[in-house]
Amino acid sequence: MRSALKINQTSISNTILLHSARKVIQEFKQENIGLLVSKGLYLAFAVYPGISLRPMSDVDFLVKRMDLDKIYKILAGLGYREVSPKGQ
Repeated sequence: MRSALKINQTSISNTILLHSARKVIQEFKQENIGLLVSKGLYLAFAVYPGISLRPMSDVDFLVKRMDLDKIYKILAGLGYREVSPKGQ
């Protein structure tokens, strides 16, 4: 069983991720960019009884390849930076 402290830490971390995801989704919506939320964030609401019960470290979106140029501009405008995977 997870401790109350760990659940509280997960809740705080997930709340920050959710806030960031909402900003991105709002910007994409303004630019008519479709997306699907997948994995952790989706599961936190669809499967788990509370956001604090599904640990997450990032948010995954599925988008159309044709929207990537607009997406890069939006994300850069929100302060996100591209990071190369390790070894590249």
